[in-house]
Amino acid sequence: MKTNGFKQDDALGFCANPKYENKMVLGPTPIIGSGAIVPPSSNYEIPKLPMVQIWASAVDVVNNNYVSVESLVQMIKESELDSQIISLRELNIKEIECEDKELKGELMKEYKTIKNKLPLITFSSYLKDYRDENHLYHYTGLIVLDVDLKENPTLPLRIKTLKRNISDCPNTFLMFDSPRGEGYGIKIVVRISLNSEIILCNEELKKELDNSKRKELIDTIKDFHYQAHQRIREYYSNKFDLEIDKGAKNFQGVCFLSGDIKLFINPNSSLFNIVWAKMKKEVIIYNTYDFNYSTTSNTEILEAILKDFTKNCSGRNTATFTIAVQAKYYNISENEILNFVMNKWGDDDFDQKEALRAIRNGFKYTPYVQYIFNNNNSNNL
Repeated sequence: MKTNGFKQDDALGFCANPKYENKMVLGPTPIIGSGAIVPPSSNYEIPKLPMVQIWASAVDVVNNNYVSVESLVQMIKESELDSQIISLRELNIKEIECEDKELKGELMKEYKTIKNKLPLITFSSYLKDYRDENHLYHYTGLIVLDVDLKENPTLPLRIKTLKRNISDCPNTFLMFDSPRGEGYGIKIVVRISLNSEIILCNEELKKELDNSKRKELIDTIKDFHYQAHQRIREYYSNKFDLEIDKGAKNFQGVCFLSGDIKLFINPNSSLFNIVWAKMKKEVIIYNTYDFNYSTTSNTEILEAILKDFTKNCSGRNTATFTIAVQAKYYNISENEILNFVMNKWGDDDFDQKEALRAIRNGFKYTPYVQYIFNNNNSNNL
């Protein structure tokens, strides 16, 4: 699958501007509501919109590039016939129809293995060099909604009508089938209006910042994103009688590349305005350890770091990165940290190679809050 590569600054040059006058869809594209289903051979023009960051796979947190929305649309259309997508959809049907519990589990495991090899899109964010929340470089204002069969058992019966109604909604920017296939899941992408504070956060994140300032900016964006996702989720849930996955609120806007030759796009979609009730900052009180650092084992230190510093981590990559950032001060080796995290949450979709990348990346940073393992050691603050 070929994609055009872009630098970080190239991507930012294509960001949506609320003052930009959108152009209408050109050519023989059939219009549905305010948008259009894109047929395989249509030629259309898309106005200036955010670029989209795509990663090689779910387990590859380093290799990525940027594509235009137009290129992404083409990729999704062409992926309808991709061997991985076809295999996933065949496995999905087999798993649903299978009555043997053990075989059902094997089919699901095979499904997840193939799915994790698909390219991964981070719709809501640009992440610099590494895919975790600490590397946020720019917030795009694209919100992804995930409609799944599990929460919506009547989805296959109402899929045609539902898609038509969702496409008629002026806020729907993109809509396409999930990797499971038509009737088993839908991805909906909505554009939101960014207020002046979030725009300022984006500008600040491009500067050289200390860790505490960077975290403050990222927390502000996370708060805005979570509230935006909640309000849009509630709007679409109530309007279309749907249960929408709350787990999809992660501010990276993660979504697997899927295949849908009849995907819907409305480049002129209305921006969803968010009323943001900014949350008050919580003062976090970290544990103080009064035992002697020299007599404390590395495992005890790692367990203590895990307990207090990974509570709000969004995944294993972020948690491993966070542990490494803290642990390096105590001269704990890569291998010790690697063995620790692999014992905690190692799996087929989080192997040693991926964990080691997260650890080495964490070693590049200095934490702004550290434990006190020895009260006499003021450098340990």
